[in-house]
Amino acid sequence: MTRNVIDDGYTKAGHIKAAENHHDSMSFEFRPMLPSEVESVEQAIGKEESPEASVNIMAVALADHIVAWSETDQAGGKRPVNWEFISRLHYAVLNRLYRIVAGLDASDPIPRATKEQGNGYADSLRAKLKGKAPGAAEQEADAKNSEEG
Repeated sequence: MTRNVIDDGYTKAGHIKAAENHHDSMSFEFRPMLPSEVESVEQAIGKEESPEASVNIMAVALADHIVAWSETDQAGGKRPVNWEFISRLHYAVLNRLYRIVAGLDASDPIPRATKEQGNGYADSLRAKLKGKAPGAAEQEADAKNSEEG
């Protein structure tokens, strides 16, 4: 199984760790953006003269890819995932969320990750230290698991 090809319906878990005195953490599930989608968003943002329109483009794109998130309202109720709430995120969170969903950055380590979720960030760092692409390292791990099972 190749980890570098984005299959239809493929979802990943992501996390943005809190920055003390800046913003809270956020956990989320997302469908990674295809390269053509990333380029379309980047091109559309580049043509905009209005900062508000640029943020809205990013928020609409993210709303199409975020499946679930940990954001709640003042009473603790789940906030819906939509462009309105996404466009109101703290800028650092919005920017990081976009970069993760677009495949430009790795997620922060997922707190209390299940074995299936793994720790993509740590796995990615280990692969880079070994001079391998993260997908290739995941394939090797899968192959070893198949041999053992």
